Amino acid sequence: MKIQHLLLFLLPLVYCNLFAQNNTFIIVKAGTSIKESVPAIDVYEYPQFTGGRVFLKNGKSSGAQMNYNRFLDEMQFITIKGDTLTLIDQKNIAFINIAEDTFFYDQGYIKLLSRAANVKLGIKQILRVMDKEKLGAYGMTSSNDDVVSYNSYNDGSKDFRLTVMQDLILAKKVQYFIADNYNHFVLATKKNFIKLFPKQEQSINSYLKGNTTVFNNKENLEKLIQFVGQL
Repeated sequence: MKIQHLLLFLLPLVYCNLFAQNNTFIIVKAGTSIKESVPAIDVYEYPQFTGGRVFLKNGKSSGAQMNYNRFLDEMQFITIKGDTLTLIDQKNIAFINIAEDTFFYDQGYIKLLSRAANVKLGIKQILRVMDKEKLGAYGMTSSNDDVVSYNSYNDGSKDFRLTVMQDLILAKKVQYFIADNYNHFVLATKKNFIKLFPKQEQSINSYLKGNTTVFNNKENLEKLIQFVGQL
């Protein structure tokens, strides 16, 4: 099966069941074979590509087997020919349904967790290389601190065996976002709650004074959006 515009050095650097464990940082030792050491289940949202549908802002929609790539923050799909491609032109996407989940795109993909009246709560789980020498570790150089993806493919006979030349550090990041009725998502913070709902500032402040709220805690945030949704 061909894979185009896919994984960098590739879904590499992860370790087995990354999101199923509590580790925040992972050290990938030099000499590690990337392809052999990175199960797809650690990189993708779902264990396998699953039936999904893309809904566009113009009312049109299209279905395919889809999966969210946490490492590249890309939504990928399998074509009839068996190619694995990445969705482009994200600005025209209204939302995406995969299995029972809904994803929105706002400077990256965010999965909907819950909603209440005029507010939504979303989550983003990503993998990031924290070592600034990450590209140099592959015999490459770059001044860009962000993860870089490359166009590549696997025709079923080729076997990419990229091996890191020095230790790398991976970080698992879980972020929560809130959105209004226009699906404009911002990081879930006290400041952003008030900015998004300025007319409810006094009520939100009163709630936060009486209720301990940690803005990276799912249960705390769900209670807060239920409160905001009732205002």
